[in-house]
Amino acid sequence: PNARLGLRAMLTVVWLKVGLRMTEEAIPKVLKSLFGLTISEGEVILIMKQVAEAFGPFYGDLIQAIREAPARNIDETTWRIDGENVWLWTFVTKGEALFRIALSRKHEVPLEVLGPEPKGIDGHDRFSAYKTLAKKTGKRPQQLCWAHILADSKELTQFYGEDGEYIHQVLKGIYAQAKSFDHKGTEQDVEELCHTLEHNLQREYRSHRCYRFARNLMKERESLFTFVTNPQVDSTNNAAERALRPCVVARKISGGNRSTEGAATYEVLTSVLHTL
Repeated sequence: PNARLGLRAMLTVVWLKVGLRMTEEAIPKVLKSLFGLTISEGEVILIMKQVAEAFGPFYGDLIQAIREAPARNIDETTWRIDGENVWLWTFVTKGEALFRIALSRKHEVPLEVLGPEPKGIDGHDRFSAYKTLAKKTGKRPQQLCWAHILADSKELTQFYGEDGEYIHQVLKGIYAQAKSFDHKGTEQDVEELCHTLEHNLQREYRSHRCYRFARNLMKERESLFTFVTNPQVDSTNNAAERALRPCVVARKISGGNRSTEGAATYEVLTSVLHTL
C-alpha cells in the first residue's frame, strides 16, 4: 500500500541487495541502466523496510518451525552495526533458515530464539554457548561437528607430532566407520563406536595438550554419534556455515548495517530469501 513502485520491482530491489549483495549506491545505477527506472538510494532502503514488514508474519512462522524441527544446525559469525561489532546467528533445518543479529555471542541469544522447550537435536561446532543452551533446554541430544573435530585433531599433528598424528588417524577411522552406517545404525552400533573411541584414545601421551583433547572428547562421546541412527541429523555443521557464507561476503562489501533498524530488516529478508 502507498508504494510508488510495483511489487515485482520492489522484490527485484530486495534480490539485488540481499541475494546478490549489491550496495544501495549500485542498485539505482543497475535499475536505471537496464530498465530506465529511476530510484534513489533512500528509496532502496525504504523498499527493503516495506518488504521486510510485509514478510514479518512469515518470519514469525519461521521461528516456530525452527523450534519444532526434529533437528537444526546453529552457527554464528561477526557482524557490524554502524561500525560496532555484533553477532549474526543462523538456525538451519532441512526446510528453513532463520537469521538473528544480536549484541551477544552468549547462550541467551539461541535460548531466546528457540525458547525454553524446543524440540529436536542441535548440531554445532562445540562452542561453549551451545553446551549451556543444552543444559537450559532440557539436556536434549546434541551432535558435534565432525568437520571441526577433525580439523582440530589435524592441527595437533602440526604441533605435537606423533601424539597428534595418532589421535587424528584414530578419529578419521572412527568417523569413516560411523558414516558407513548411512544414518541406519542402531544403538548397539553407537555403543560400539563409543567403546572403540574410548579404547583407542585412553593411552599415555607425551603432550599434555593431546591428553586434554582426548579426555575432553571422550567426555562428549554421547554427542558424537547422534547422526548414526538419525537420518534428520548431519554429521557436520556445514549447513549452517554455508548459510552464513553469503552474509560474510555481504559484510566485506558493505560493512554490515548502518542502524539497528537496518539490521532488523536484513535478518528478516535474509531469512526469507535463504528459506525460499
